[in-house]
Amino acid sequence: METPAYRCWTKATNAELGPPRRSAHWLVARRDWFCVFQDRIECGDWIIRREDVGEAVLYRTRSLFMPVSVLSVLTGKETFQFGFNPWVRIRDRLPFDVREERVTMRHSAFSLVTRGVICAYLLFLAARWWLSR
Repeated sequence: METPAYRCWTKATNAELGPPRRSAHWLVARRDWFCVFQDRIECGDWIIRREDVGEAVLYRTRSLFMPVSVLSVLTGKETFQFGFNPWVRIRDRLPFDVREERVTMRHSAFSLVTRGVICAYLLFLAARWWLSR
């Protein structure tokens, strides 16, 4: 069994396109080891060979108050996104060229509705507590 040149924990999805955003796809995203080899990257049963990569973008953004990185890899068939913790430095370890972009994290409709429901529920609880005093 070949040993990876680098390995770290990631959250990954193949259901998102474009710059990263908060969405339901990340709730059910794959959690697995991201392994870098000389000729490919692997995450679970996903194997992406260097020659299959059409474009790779490393997005630098913030999630709440923490800086995070999201690697987007486009092949001829699919788009993969891998989310990394702030301490992971993946750019120089990849077996293919990658472009870096700084972006602001966007929200999907699901994310906005979820946040609205949570805020409304918290306001309801606060009002109920206030009126019961």
